Amino acid sequence: MGKEPVNLWQSLRVKIVFFRSKVALRVFVLFILCALIPLSVFAYYSFSQVTSNLNSQAHRQLHQASKASGMAIFERLLMLETDLNMLETSFQKGKEDLLAYSVQGLHDRLKARFKGLVLTSGNGRTKNILGKIPVLPQLTIDELDSVHSGMTLVLTRPVTEKLIGIYMVKALDPVRSSYDLLLCELNPEYLWGGEGFLSPLTELFVLDQSNNILFSSFPEYLPLNEIKKAFRENPSIGRFEWKYRDDSYLASYWTIFMFPKFRANWILVQSQSRTDVLAPVSNFRKVFQLLVPLTFFVVVLLSLSQIRRSLVPIELLRKATQGIAAKNFKSRVIIKTNDEFEELGASFNEMAASLENYLQIMMTLNQIGIALSAEKNNNRLLEFILYNAKKITHADGCALYTVAGDTQLRLSVKSIDSINLATDRADGVVVTLYDEEGQPNIRNVIAFSALKDAIVDIPDMYHESNFDFSRDKDTDSIMGYQTRSLLVVPVKNHENEIVGVLQLMNAQTGLTQEVTPFSAEDQRLLQTIASQAAVAFSKNKLIEDFKALFDSLVELIATAIDEKSPYTGDHCRRVPELSMMLAEAVCNKKEGVFKDFTLSEEEMYELKVASLLHDCGKVTTPVHIVDKATRLEAIFDRIHVIDVRFELLKRDVEIAFLQRQMAALLKGANQDSSVPKEMMEQALERKELAKHLEQIERDRSIVRACNKGETVMDEELRKRMQDIARTYKWVSADGKEEPVIADDELYAVTSAQGTLTPAEREVINQHVETTIKMLEALHYPKSLRNVPLFAQAHHEYMDGSGYPKGLTREQIPIQGRIIAVADIFEALTARDRPYKKGRTLMEALCVLGSMKLEGQIDPDLFDIFINEKVYLSYAEKFLSHTQIDNVALSQIPGYVPPAR
Repeated sequence: MGKEPVNLWQSLRVKIVFFRSKVALRVFVLFILCALIPLSVFAYYSFSQVTSNLNSQAHRQLHQASKASGMAIFERLLMLETDLNMLETSFQKGKEDLLAYSVQGLHDRLKARFKGLVLTSGNGRTKNILGKIPVLPQLTIDELDSVHSGMTLVLTRPVTEKLIGIYMVKALDPVRSSYDLLLCELNPEYLWGGEGFLSPLTELFVLDQSNNILFSSFPEYLPLNEIKKAFRENPSIGRFEWKYRDDSYLASYWTIFMFPKFRANWILVQSQSRTDVLAPVSNFRKVFQLLVPLTFFVVVLLSLSQIRRSLVPIELLRKATQGIAAKNFKSRVIIKTNDEFEELGASFNEMAASLENYLQIMMTLNQIGIALSAEKNNNRLLEFILYNAKKITHADGCALYTVAGDTQLRLSVKSIDSINLATDRADGVVVTLYDEEGQPNIRNVIAFSALKDAIVDIPDMYHESNFDFSRDKDTDSIMGYQTRSLLVVPVKNHENEIVGVLQLMNAQTGLTQEVTPFSAEDQRLLQTIASQAAVAFSKNKLIEDFKALFDSLVELIATAIDEKSPYTGDHCRRVPELSMMLAEAVCNKKEGVFKDFTLSEEEMYELKVASLLHDCGKVTTPVHIVDKATRLEAIFDRIHVIDVRFELLKRDVEIAFLQRQMAALLKGANQDSSVPKEMMEQALERKELAKHLEQIERDRSIVRACNKGETVMDEELRKRMQDIARTYKWVSADGKEEPVIADDELYAVTSAQGTLTPAEREVINQHVETTIKMLEALHYPKSLRNVPLFAQAHHEYMDGSGYPKGLTREQIPIQGRIIAVADIFEALTARDRPYKKGRTLMEALCVLGSMKLEGQIDPDLFDIFINEKVYLSYAEKFLSHTQIDNVALSQIPGYVPPAR
């Protein structure tokens, strides 16, 4: 059992009660003042002195740095002048193309120091010696006079708004050279660069005599106004301060007096952030900030150590008691005063431990109660009860025996913490409830508890004589374990039937883990748990029974639909099978549009119920329409009546022929006539009769062909049927002439698509509306509330052209689309329909592919149906071997191979 000690260190974080004592408060304040006041005074004085010294030292260093940097720049200008003198000498010797044949080292050196070298003449002629100078600086008259006097000039000219070009100009002897001036643009990288030129903690600014910025290592800000102000006070050397944002900077400047040499003066400024200057002070401040609380902590510790013996224990007990009142039963106190306070603290800890133990028991019982109401699997429920019973009784081991048949209990779970034994299956360990003679096996403690419905408490198994523990002792010997105390509890359901037996082993004390007998309190707790379990088992049994009843009713409706027609039998059973196959394939996809689509066990059951009941509305559809095999079929096939009429018509024609024959014979007997003439007339009439009868038979064959659903009724054939109906008459029993094909019969043959007339198809389609009404009239549990939504969508198309509601793909749930694909494929391949034969796999898949291209079925479901070979799994289970042909995927319309 965990502890949360409330000791002396915790007392530092709370308001100490001894502050209410004047003596304690006076001692405490005295300690604080004696420690903190001298420390604070010393720290303030030290900080002031160090800050002043660091500022002075920084100014000196900046002055030295600015002077050193200025001298370095001046030296580089002198080296650049030396290079120009060398070039001047070469040019005056006529070697104006010196760089073209000079050694590589000279060329590289000049290239690194100069951006461009140009020769110019008074008439504007120029010649590039090295690189290129985009814009040549224009020299004033004074500057021209100075350069022609032999002085080397350093000029600065703006190139762009932010860029200043630095140039060096030297005059050439016009007698010895065809050019007047040698002009070069200096490379800033050489002038300002170089190792050690710029300190990493300082900023450098270089300005010319016109305050143009030649170089700045701090592009964010230029303290120009501060520089001008300081320069007015002392134009050669000085110091100043400037600010940027929240930081201040120390600065020192030095004027590079180059005027006698280069007719230019530059100002060089070195600056450093005050933060960097005072960094040592900052470190000191941080140390001081740590030193103050440390000193305070030490002082507090010393002061508390003097008064804690009498005041701190009371405060600790008060705080811990408040914790108990706030339901923090882990509150503990540690008091080491070797007096009555220590004894009181120990008593308090025992009380808190007992309260915590009871709280843990109540929480465990509450968790068990929640699990009993939520868990639906009885085996998992028994295991949960077992492990929590072990927890609240502090048992080292536990075992669960479940009922296996009427005469056996099987060991299902066994766990022992001290030897790390944990198994959820123990095959072969069986306890028989009766011996070979049929007598109760009361010598076995597990069987006794189950048979007698009794709790058995055994303090020491090795000293128990009422039961046979020989097998348990052998098991202990094998595992190196010793079972002492046992508690065996039967678990029943609401019908008072034993469903299992719990066995707890070796109860342990909370602190020493010593094995003790189980207490009477442990027995009462287990009886409480067992009674809760009985309620849970009853609940699960009722849920299972209601679910079984619901399944039976669903199966009953599906059976009624299938049994209503001998031709559509098993349709309502095959569609759910195919729907489940396709749904599992969709759920197994880990990429594509369905990568995040999953169905739980309850959602799969919901889909199954919806697919079972998708055609429940056909209960109200007339059988003669559902099973209509031909266009003239109603309660019977009226083609047979029309056949009889045609036979009567043929007989009437023959009778009329015979009557004419008889009349001719009688007339011949009364008059003289030649026999050959009469015989010729009779022969002609017989030929006409034969032709007439043949024509009647041909027309009857046309009617028979048009009666079949697969005959396409085009306009020519429809007109032919209308001519036959007008041409042939037959005489009814009451002597009236009537057409061989009645009007309603002619309408059934000529208007039908397949075997159904538009009116009959409307009746067929009405089954979906009836399905919706029937399913929406039922009350569903939450897990089945979408059954009507899924079932009603099996005749909807993705493009909105389906029925009954004309839903589009976005409006149809995925489960409804799955049932639609399953319903279509089952109808295509069913071989028990009277109006068509079952298609082969290839034929059915081609129809499905065409429907995909026409936007009637879900294209993604079609791809999964093909690529995951759902069609083949269904075919192997439900189709005949003659329907399972070779499937050429590449020839299926709309087929898309899976991405690699």
